[in-house]
Amino acid sequence: MSARTALVEYLTTLVASKPELEDIRVIPTIRYVGEISTPILIVKTNSLSKIAAAPRSGLLGSFTLTLVSPHQDIDRAEDDLEARLEVLLPSLFTWGLLWETADQAQYDENRICYDIQTTSVLN
Repeated sequence: MSARTALVEYLTTLVASKPELEDIRVIPTIRYVGEISTPILIVKTNSLSKIAAAPRSGLLGSFTLTLVSPHQDIDRAEDDLEARLEVLLPSLFTWGLLWETADQAQYDENRICYDIQTTSVLN
């Protein structure tokens, strides 16, 4: 199983287990998702690299998780996303993800998102 697939499975289980996140749809790759009526969390693998101290057994994975609000009203979207981030970010460590930043961005012409930059040691 690939690291991305394992991460997607973890995130799918995680959001289903938390009432504040249970309506989030996890999208395993960057792609067209159609109409956005519920929040989505898109998983993107940025890079996989060797760990110099453990060249045979470990990789360092870098991922971007993009949390998109379905709300087109910016104030409502921002409040919604911030509340979800308060629950999501601490939960990422359970899978071994270290989040570095969560930067607000424009997802499309009507919606905002947060791009969460993460890394994890993969075996």
